[in-house]
Amino acid sequence: PPMYSWEDFLVENWKEGGAPMLNCGGWHPYDDLGKKKIDGFGQNFPVVGTCSLILKDKAPVDVDAYVAMADHASEGLKFRYPEPWEMDESSWEHHVIGQLWEKRELLCRHMLDLWSARQHRTALQVAARELRLMLRDCHWPAMPPSLFKSLGAALSYEAGNLQADGAAFKAEALAMQRESLQAFRTYLERAPEEDLDKKVIAQHLVTAEKALAGSTSNLKSEARAAQSSPES
Repeated sequence: PPMYSWEDFLVENWKEGGAPMLNCGGWHPYDDLGKKKIDGFGQNFPVVGTCSLILKDKAPVDVDAYVAMADHASEGLKFRYPEPWEMDESSWEHHVIGQLWEKRELLCRHMLDLWSARQHRTALQVAARELRLMLRDCHWPAMPPSLFKSLGAALSYEAGNLQADGAAFKAEALAMQRESLQAFRTYLERAPEEDLDKKVIAQHLVTAEKALAGSTSNLKSEARAAQSSPES
């Protein structure tokens, strides 16, 4: 029977402004877009849920719409992901489960990239939420230490945002900063010695812990002053 490749499929179905195309489950080795580009289609496809949104090079991207779509898709993943060690390593299920966890991590990296490039706060919040859920739900001993580093960074940035939001959010910001530092500590405990980021993160911890202690002390002093002042 007649057959077609992914290249044929993409070229024939791409329409500017048309329905989105998604890839769920990865590419067949013979159509691996990581090895060659197909008719102008990009290689770094953004994640939506457990799938990837297929985009053409230089096509306009509505970042707000993409973040909203990715956020909605992630919120919809309420089912419990099995963990890789629950299945035989040679099984199809083990492979698929591993792909699901990798896709979730990739989503977080994309969201953090959007924060770094565009200061997109919703993307940052999506990254922090997803990383929290992953580290809460997955208990795999071989979990990449980079997840803790990414969570520490996401929470640290958002804590800074909360500080900038005003005094009403100061306590929440300090609590988030403490959670960030704990994530960084876990990263330092688990990351291999040759990890180039360990020294930088260790230095950040020293500075951030001193700053956090000072901010916490100031917040307590402000609270005591507010309690002791006469009511107006």
